[in-house]
Amino acid sequence: MYKSAMIACVIGLGVSVAAMANDEVLVGHAGNSQNNPPSDRYEVLFWGDLTPELGLGCSNASGTSGGPNDVAVGVTANQIPPIRVSAFYYNIFTQVSPNISQLDFVVWEGGPVPGAEIFRQSIAGNWAPGDHTVTIRGCCLDSPEFYFGQAQSQADVGMRWGVDTSSGSWGTSYIRAPVCGAASFTLLDNLGFPGNWVMAVTAEGGCTTPVELASWGSVKSRFR
Repeated sequence: MYKSAMIACVIGLGVSVAAMANDEVLVGHAGNSQNNPPSDRYEVLFWGDLTPELGLGCSNASGTSGGPNDVAVGVTANQIPPIRVSAFYYNIFTQVSPNISQLDFVVWEGGPVPGAEIFRQSIAGNWAPGDHTVTIRGCCLDSPEFYFGQAQSQADVGMRWGVDTSSGSWGTSYIRAPVCGAASFTLLDNLGFPGNWVMAVTAEGGCTTPVELASWGSVKSRFR
């Protein structure tokens, strides 16, 4: 499944007008998001079908040890920078630690693996089992290529995030969990769990125009 889905788009019609006395033609090309009004310049970035079949993370049975855990998804936006990340969707599977008090949304630099951290926002309290959508404020990126995900830094906490295994693997989902042998960011594939984190972000062209949060239920229904 393609990693990005346009939630709102204006489809242009190709127009060809013959130039007088010459062979030149004026052609309008559809599909350029930068020709759309600013309010339409946003897209949802993710991999797979956003349906969790597996809960994955470094954790003991009770969720009272295993941290820290960092999970990341690599994407490339179609927007021209600067790009604003305005919303974050994710799934937490059935394992929720009784000790948890910290959970952050994080953006890392793009590349072969997640690079330097460039943005962090606390999303404390949003750790019950199931789907979550949170508003992100102040995340303005100067590159269309980046990683996004979560950081859970407590040693006395074990987490299990939803993984989509039915869509195969796009080789973009990473975890860093030193207690479980992943001292640096490691592909889920290389740990024996090929799949995609059930996570998505809304990316917008420009860093000033707010939009309403997407209806993630309708997004998921389109990709099942």
